[in-house]
This record gives sequence, structure tokens and C-alpha cells, in this order.
Amino acid sequence: MLKLLLFFVPFLTAFTAWATAWVLIGLVIYPLRPRRIMGITIQGFLIAHQDEIATTVAGEVAAQLGSGKMQAIDQRAMDNLRPVIEQHLDTFLRVKIKEKLPVIATFIGESTIVKLKEGMLEEIEILLPEVITRYTSTLSTDPTVTGKISGMIASYPPAAIEEMLGPKLASVRQKVPVIFAFAGLIMGIIISLLALWLHPVV
Repeated sequence: MLKLLLFFVPFLTAFTAWATAWVLIGLVIYPLRPRRIMGITIQGFLIAHQDEIATTVAGEVAAQLGSGKMQAIDQRAMDNLRPVIEQHLDTFLRVKIKEKLPVIATFIGESTIVKLKEGMLEEIEILLPEVITRYTSTLSTDPTVTGKISGMIASYPPAAIEEMLGPKLASVRQKVPVIFAFAGLIMGIIISLLALWLHPVV
């Protein structure tokens, strides 16, 4: 009888581990709204702690930007901005300068416009990253910035969180419970072998 019971122990521990993992992963989001079960209020972890998570994330983002660890603009971003900056400079030198400084505009030819645009573009490429870096360095001490980030995260609809994380959780639900079940099976085998060793069955 004892042998038969010990034989089922690994399968029992494997099933228990599998079910526990499946339920815990599901509780990351579900239920979306608080539910009382046997006097205990249950709600998805992310939804229940959305405000605290929002405050923590907002503070961390602001701190990373302020410390300079998170680069605000890189060369790829600068390359993407370059056509827009060039277009604005071209409009300024060819159109707006004639409206605001018509006398000076009469002395500016095509070659001068090209040289001015190149020189201004070079200065902007040097100045823009420095300005952005200096601005982001103040974010960690600016409560309005962290407040906006925190507010955006805290007000994110639970249904949208479900839609965003649902497919990812589905994949996790398939893999993690299997890992837990395997670990439970191994643990059950060890327990059964230990029990047989301590209480050998004749």
C-alpha cells in the first residue's frame, strides 16, 4: 500500500506545481476588477498595484534621464531629424528672411544660402544634443514630469493592459507550468525515494 502511495507522490507534486504556476501567472492580470472570494479580495497584481507601479516606473525613468544613463538623442535620431531641420532652414533663408529683412535678402545669393544653411546645420547638430541633455538632466528633480509619466501609466485602461499582455501571458502559460510540473515531478521522486530509504518496504 505504501509503495502504491509513494508511486503517486511524484505525479501529485507535478500536478500541484503545474496548477500553482498556471494560477499565479493568470493572477498577474486577472481578475480585472476586485472580487471577494471567501472574504478575501482578489484582483490581478498589475491592476491592483497600478498606481504604485506607475509611481515607481515614472521615478526610475526620470532618474535614468537625469543621470544621463539613458541617452536622449543618438546619431540615428539626429539623422532622422536632419531633413526636417534642413527644410526649415531652407524656408527661413529663402522665404522668411526676405519678409523680415528684405534689404539684407537682396545681397544673399544662392551660394550664400547654401553656405549659411550648411553652417547653421552644423551648429544645430552640435547644439541640439547638448540642449536636450541639459534639459533631461533636470527631469529627475521636476515633479511635474514624473507626475505626468505616473498619471499616464496609472490611467492606462485595464482592458488595454489585458490586450497588450494577453498574448505574452499565453506563451508564458504554456511554458512555465511545464517547467514547474517537471520540477514538481523531480521533487516528488526525491521525496518518494527518501521515504523508501527511511522506511523500507519489505
